[in-house]
Formats: sequence, C-alpha cells, structure tokens
Amino acid sequence: RKHCRPLAGLDAAASAADAAGPAARATASTDKAMRRRIVVNLLDNAVKYTPEGGKVTVTGRAVPHGYEISVADTGLGIPPEHQARIFERFYRVDKARDRQSGGTGLGLPIVKHIMETHGGRVTLRSAEGAGSTFTLFFPSAG
Repeated sequence: RKHCRPLAGLDAAASAADAAGPAARATASTDKAMRRRIVVNLLDNAVKYTPEGGKVTVTGRAVPHGYEISVADTGLGIPPEHQARIFERFYRVDKARDRQSGGTGLGLPIVKHIMETHGGRVTLRSAEGAGSTFTLFFPSAG
C-alpha cells in the first residue's frame, strides 16, 4: 500500500478555507472535521488509484459565492460509462481491484452526502488513463 508523505500538509489542505483568511473562512459552511473527512477520503482514493511516480495535487481557492477545494491525480481515471454512477452507494468501477485494496464503495457517496447536507456539491472531471479531479464547492456561510 502506498503512503502519502508527509501527511503534515493534510490539515492545511482539508482546512484551506481556514488558512486563506477571514473572508475565506466565512465561506466555509462545514466544520473543520467534516472538511478534513471529505478531503482525506478524496486523497485516499487519489493515492490508491495513482500509479507509482504519479502525482496528486490539492488546491483551494475563493470563487464567487464560496470556496473550492480540488483533489487532482494523474492516475487511472474513471471510464465515462462509470462516471454517472460513481457517487452511488456500494458502486465500484473495478470490483476485483477494490476487494484487493479494501474499498467498500461508500467513500464517494459519503463525500457527496456531506457536501449536499451543507449546501455544497462535489463534481468530477476524469479521463480514462489521464486521471481525475474531484472539486468540492463550499457555499458562503449566511
């Protein structure tokens, strides 16, 4: 199993809105623990499905009406025919691979549920063989 080192930057990535200053903090309608949970989930998937020598990038930025955090990888990518279902509970693109890596098919549905519960959303951009980018949109508080 690959490890993401160093993990010291994880809190900064999961709390990018907090680190960006008072204006950005006001945009994050979820608490720090929930942001951490969803970013950790996306990072875990990115590391799991990116081959040795690949790259995983986390970015955050203020956008109109909120804040975005993106987790991008240069991994396997998700075939187009699976992308519409990727956020369904227990859905897995490659069932054999996920059994080996311990995947249950619940991580992305949890991410989607948390985001929608807090008025946000998660989107996917992916190309098979070229990687995936999951973007979390946190609406402005208030």
